[in-house]
Amino acid sequence: MLTVHRMIFGPISTVYAVRPTPNAGFLEKSSTHLKPTAFFDNHDMNRFLFIANEDPARVKLAALALFTLPGAPIIYYGTEVGVTQERPIHQNTFGIFEEARLPMKWGPEQNSDLYQTFRRLIALRRAHPVLQESRRRLIHLEEQTMAYVREAANEQIAVAFNLSPQVRRIFLAGLPLMHDALNKCPTQAASNGLWVELPPMTGAFLV
Repeated sequence: MLTVHRMIFGPISTVYAVRPTPNAGFLEKSSTHLKPTAFFDNHDMNRFLFIANEDPARVKLAALALFTLPGAPIIYYGTEVGVTQERPIHQNTFGIFEEARLPMKWGPEQNSDLYQTFRRLIALRRAHPVLQESRRRLIHLEEQTMAYVREAANEQIAVAFNLSPQVRRIFLAGLPLMHDALNKCPTQAASNGLWVELPPMTGAFLV
């Protein structure tokens, strides 16, 4: 999960810092108005579904991180419906970037389950402004499970991940009773926190 976080989150200032640009002065003057962006694939890199061994569950987990971490989420066309590629974009000393730019899937070729997950995440992000302004606070980290909160004075969201092939029941200390608005994972209140049961390779959006 930490690798996914490093892959998908980076402020725009870091991108422009790679080499000087004519826009450097504009960026400095406009820093208070610029917002960071986030993505996990684009037209110049291997598609996420391809490097995830064609496993849509991993795309769903990455999308949950994308929509709940700081930065405006950017979705590369087709990622939301299962567009992939046949071979890596780097072959020996050559780059075949067209592999990451294959045609869009339409109709029955689309992964409708994956598409609906993206739709729900978009709706949840719109419904919870705390995801656009607040910082992330880590509250749980084990070998294959992780959870963090995004919180403000009047709202708190918790996000949990299970990257293991088994069901995991994790305890999130200090949280009130919350419910999973994304996958309906079972939750149970405790005297000093919250239990969440996560199916294999599944995440939860707790409100």
